[in-house]
Amino acid sequence: MTNEDKLKIWRNMTPAQRDYDRKVAKQIPAGANQAASQYTVDYCRHFFGVEYVFEISPKQKGGKWTQAIFRQVLKQEGHRTAGKFNQDQRDAYQIALHAKKLAFFQAAKLKR
Repeated sequence: MTNEDKLKIWRNMTPAQRDYDRKVAKQIPAGANQAASQYTVDYCRHFFGVEYVFEISPKQKGGKWTQAIFRQVLKQEGHRTAGKFNQDQRDAYQIALHAKKLAFFQAAKLKR
């Protein structure tokens, strides 16, 4: 199906159908991302061991970062980059930093 075909279908939908379509579409990527994340955690735990893999909930990750906040954190962490980053990329960086901190604390715990 081409984009033109999709556009024709969209134009022929009622406002109620469009609203329903938006609600369903918003739920699919979140569920797919959540499942992919869980598969990744499960695989990594199997491969590396439970004590070396951390699950990070959306609440632990924190709120969305704007481009300005992202740039400030990069500077504070001593990291450099070029160009703009989209929200998914900023989220990935945010999770990586959180995981790095968790790994540091876990390593200290294992040394005791």
